[in-house]
Order: sequence, then C-alpha cells, then structure tokens
Amino acid sequence: FGSALHDFQGVSFTLARAATETETVRLAVHRAGRLAEEGRPCERAAVDALALAAETAARVTAAAVHLCGVRGLTAGLPVQRYYRLARTEAVRMGTAARLFREAGRLRLSGRTDLELLTAPADSD
Repeated sequence: FGSALHDFQGVSFTLARAATETETVRLAVHRAGRLAEEGRPCERAAVDALALAAETAARVTAAAVHLCGVRGLTAGLPVQRYYRLARTEAVRMGTAARLFREAGRLRLSGRTDLELLTAPADSD
C-alpha cells in the first residue's frame, strides 16, 4: 500500500500492546523469582505470573500469526513455531483459565502467604 507495515495504525497498536503485555509478564516473573530468592512466601506471585504468562503467550503469538497473514502459518516463518509452543505449553503447565482459577482460590482462601506456604497441598 505504499507504506511500511509499522506505519499502519492497526499494526502499530497491535505490536505496542503485545510488547506491553510481554513486559508485564516479565515483571511478574521477576517479582515471583525475587520473592523466592529472598525466601519469602511466593505461591500467589508464582501462580499469578504463570497464569498471566500462559494467557499472554497465547494472545501475543496469535496476534503475531494474524499480522503475518497466511505466511504466519507456514514453516517459512518462526512465528508458527512460537504459536504452537504457546499452545503446547499451556496444555502441559495448565490452561490460563485453570491457573487463574487457582490464583483466585488462593486469594479468596483468606489465608496469608505464609499459611499457604506451610499448608499441606490440596488433593484437587
């Protein structure tokens, strides 16, 4: 269309949103890691980060495939591999919905992070 792809508003907004969401996940993972390194209770932060990462990976890779058009689904571009990996890992580690349900359960349990850390694991 006579312009660079990033000059189109729809493309630039999609890329900016993906970058912001990815950075948000990175910060959440770093926070959970910092808490763990310091020996502080981190179960809630870890579940939050994992849930956010699963959801964001699925959304960002789907947007990337969409931006690439039909070529995004071919072996010629690495984006199709990232898309498949995001879906595969979501199944292996738990879907975003299941992880967010766990995060909600932890928050609504009324227990502190320390109590969650020392409590026996639930059987569900």
